[in-house]
Amino acid sequence: MKKSRNLSYIASAMAIAAFMASQPALAQQPADTAATDPQNRGLDEIVVTAQKRAENLQSTPIAVTAFNAAALVNKNVDDISGIAAFTPNLQFDATAPLSGASSAAIVFIRGVGKSGYQVTDDPGVGTYVDGVYVSSSVGGVLDVLDVERIEVLRGPQGTLFGRNTIGGAISITTKRPSEEPGGSLEATYGNYDRMEIRGSIDTPISEVLRTKLTFGYKRADGWSHLLAIDYPPPAHNNRSQRTPGDVNRGSGRLAVEYTPSDSFNFYLTADVSRIREATVASTALAVPLDGTLTAAYNAVDAAITDVPGYGTGVLYDDRWVVAPGNKRGTFQTGPNGTNLNVTGFAGTAEWKLADDLTLKSITAFRKVSGSFNRDADNSPLQIADCFSDFKQKQFSQEGQLLGTAFADRLDYIVGAYYFKESAVDDYRCALPPSIGTVILKSDADNSSYAAFGQASFKLMDDLKVTAGIRYTHDKKSLLPDFIYDPAAGGAFAGVRTVPYDRVTETFSNVSPRFSVDYKVSRDVLFYGSYSRGYKGGGFNARTVSPRADVLAFRPEKLATFEIGTKLEMLDRRVRLNLAAFTTKYQNLQITVIEGFAPGTQNGGDARIKGFEAELTAKPTEGLTLNASLAHLDTKYTKLLAFSPNVLPAFQVRAGNKLSNSPEWTASAGFDYRIPAAGIDGDVVLRGDWSYNSKIYNDDINSVWLTQSGYSIFNAQIAYENSGGNWDLVVWGKNLSDKQYIFSGDANAAAGFVQGNYSTPRTYGVTFRRRF
Repeated sequence: MKKSRNLSYIASAMAIAAFMASQPALAQQPADTAATDPQNRGLDEIVVTAQKRAENLQSTPIAVTAFNAAALVNKNVDDISGIAAFTPNLQFDATAPLSGASSAAIVFIRGVGKSGYQVTDDPGVGTYVDGVYVSSSVGGVLDVLDVERIEVLRGPQGTLFGRNTIGGAISITTKRPSEEPGGSLEATYGNYDRMEIRGSIDTPISEVLRTKLTFGYKRADGWSHLLAIDYPPPAHNNRSQRTPGDVNRGSGRLAVEYTPSDSFNFYLTADVSRIREATVASTALAVPLDGTLTAAYNAVDAAITDVPGYGTGVLYDDRWVVAPGNKRGTFQTGPNGTNLNVTGFAGTAEWKLADDLTLKSITAFRKVSGSFNRDADNSPLQIADCFSDFKQKQFSQEGQLLGTAFADRLDYIVGAYYFKESAVDDYRCALPPSIGTVILKSDADNSSYAAFGQASFKLMDDLKVTAGIRYTHDKKSLLPDFIYDPAAGGAFAGVRTVPYDRVTETFSNVSPRFSVDYKVSRDVLFYGSYSRGYKGGGFNARTVSPRADVLAFRPEKLATFEIGTKLEMLDRRVRLNLAAFTTKYQNLQITVIEGFAPGTQNGGDARIKGFEAELTAKPTEGLTLNASLAHLDTKYTKLLAFSPNVLPAFQVRAGNKLSNSPEWTASAGFDYRIPAAGIDGDVVLRGDWSYNSKIYNDDINSVWLTQSGYSIFNAQIAYENSGGNWDLVVWGKNLSDKQYIFSGDANAAAGFVQGNYSTPRTYGVTFRRRF
């Protein structure tokens, strides 16, 4: 009965596609009109590499949203989190709950992801830069710096992209060095004293050796209101980088491309990023007085603690919760800062062994190091002031063999992958003095290897079948150093919560994919697919209540049925892509409160179903329209037992929705180009609207972190000269100044609830010059 309802749901979502495909305007177009007619003013072709080879988006049987360089500029996207507003069923938070870091990527696609950033957690959506997997959430909010294309692949991508892509993948392709000398320079000034500069320089050394240097720097004053009395004076100096909401980060990349012959190409990149910002802006949303830490402070510590500006006898209570309408204020006075250094090196070599056979090798090393912290209670009191020293490094090697056979009727890829990671998160929280300081130091070593293959065969010119499979073997190892600091004193000084002993687990998985696609005509594609994905298990990185061993969690598994269609109409002036899916999701790894510490446990199984629609139209030469609509229906189908230290009030219930999974998301935008009379150039008007319905920002659907539906409006007006070598843009983001929660920590067991709020209205002017 359930299967019948799911099939009915998908069929109804796709009925409109069948109707549109039957219309004469679609089926009767002459072949290759847009490609051969120079007067055709249709939409440009979009090339993607979702299947590890370049192909037209409209011929790819996967739900993909792609942004080329021009689209990223037009939508004023300056880091990859900005694409979420324009991508169906994508949620991208720039900070992780519990971290305080101003750059910690938390990504969900179709309700699948992971909110944790700990070294023992894996993401549910993988990020790739030029084919290299970026493992660390910390430092993962990457700047859009001279990017050629970003592709968002929705649904499990386990066959070609590997583990930890059960929700999907974000694939970033950077611009390669040009054969001609040139470059670009961009400068921005905006409110909050925002200043940005970015540029690139192409320098060909010879006909076979080319280089590109890309750089960027941006800074802005913080926008959070510091409300505490006698807060240390440097905090009020915005340039001290201690006002939350500030920006101070720089990045650079050197690319070298060597092509000595038509059969060999080598592409080498080195990138570096440096972040020196305040803790992510946060505020207290509630104070549960019966929480462990709150009760201890109020009963023991308050009477003997002299709080600067407030005196003694000051309780932790609702006085530290900001008034409604002032969610961008905070009483925090604790640790404050995000200091990260990110470096990466990658080398991609391609050998054309024959006309129909190519060997590709991708070797990469990445490293993240630094510190970040947070005042979890958002008050001048010491309830939970947390610090993290973080180090992570990874090495990966991938080999691919790509070929064609049987008169190009067969396309195939086979390959092998190796990944090695080591990371240390030295996390410390200064709790009420009567309890002490807890040290939760995780020293992790992870490794993975895989073998994969996929082949697509044309049964007929218009009918193609694709099958693929991947075998993955993971090894996870953790040395936990979980202890209450003996030097800090307190009632638990010297208590070790788990044995100081390395623990190891191994996991293996087989992820298949099968799809069929049929070209009804040149401009109409139908496809259906079944794919499975897998995310590794691991160990809990935070344990504050003594137990006999480290709490482990099992891998997640996911299977998705999807059908879709990709349509182009009216001489390629209209493009409509639709997809509908139903997903079985097993062993969800969720965040729950054990004792008073958040940690990862398996919560149960779930069913997810939904649909996505994306429309792009060019009704006239100067006007381009785009819109999207997506729906998600999530439901737990089975709940698993939690560890005994998880109280009933902090457990997932049968009626809960999955976190970061709004039922409805939508977007719309326009780009209107007007030739400027008497001026050598065009005036371009652009506007974007995006909408999210109600979002639960944690797994237990706490009322404090539930955000009602909201809309965001962005706009810009630009002058672009006819030569295309410079433009001037006046822009604004979040023009209605909407305040909304996008992340937080509802730790009622400890006694505090922390929310992270959105950036306020920003606006500015940007000048770009190309040479």
